[in-house]
Amino acid sequence: MTGRARAATAWLAAAALIAAGWIVLQVAPGPEVYWETFYRSASIGETAATAKSRVTVLEVRAAEAVSDSTGWRSDVAGSAGNDSVWILVDLEVEGRYREPDPDPGLDEGLYDIAPFGMRDIEAGGESYRASERPQQSLGSFGNSYPFDTVTTGTLAFEVPADVLDLHDARVVLAHTGVPSLEEAIIVPLWPSGLDVAAHAAVHDTITEPAS
Repeated sequence: MTGRARAATAWLAAAALIAAGWIVLQVAPGPEVYWETFYRSASIGETAATAKSRVTVLEVRAAEAVSDSTGWRSDVAGSAGNDSVWILVDLEVEGRYREPDPDPGLDEGLYDIAPFGMRDIEAGGESYRASERPQQSLGSFGNSYPFDTVTTGTLAFEVPADVLDLHDARVVLAHTGVPSLEEAIIVPLWPSGLDVAAHAAVHDTITEPAS
């Protein structure tokens, strides 16, 4: 093979590599795909399962004021404003997963699933986080979901009153605050269809062994 032929062959090989690289760039997913959230949807009364938990929204209620068994009352403790209302989401969470503890010497190397880092109602282009003020609610700091147990309780959301005029909203739950590469649970809501009580109770958080 002459020098000219070898040069032509090398040039063709380089061109082929460049073309192959261009094709890969065109068909490869963008960076947003690698950070995508995997959503699991369920209606009220249905169970949504992720790798870490099984969640069932049992009931959704609305009230002008709420209280819990500790004696805390929203109409005494103060609220976001006189035009706010509460949406109460009663749910059941079954812990399904155990992760390695950073310190294997503690709890036999296992620790419980963390609380929902994301526990929001999304409505009208806004997000409303579950309140931590009702001490017995699932939104209070420190609630976890141990493996092979079932936890029932209430997420209490204080929202502007006009949210109840909306025909669609959704509850979004995830064990991390920013659920990239994680699973999130979505439960559709119809705020305009909720009856608003003058007062409602936040159910105590109760954890029992799974049957």
